[in-house]
Amino acid sequence: MANRPIDASSLYDVNAAGQYPLVTKANNDLPNGMCRGLLVGVAGTANLMDRLGNVETDVPLQAGYNPLMCLQVRTGGTADNIRALY
Repeated sequence: MANRPIDASSLYDVNAAGQYPLVTKANNDLPNGMCRGLLVGVAGTANLMDRLGNVETDVPLQAGYNPLMCLQVRTGGTADNIRALY
């Protein structure tokens, strides 16, 4: 795959995250809505709400990219330094 320069058309690349804000664990929706995935600095577990409103507790997250769409990153769990990918 050839490297291509980052330009204005890259803003619409469906494979790249355009925003990656730090997540504050809370029992309410992420400020920017449903995320496309999570970037985790410290591996562990998290309590997540999926797009259908189901809450899953102790979901294992690896350090790095986790391709899990979620609406909430709820309080609890041991994973840390979590960023939502949009």
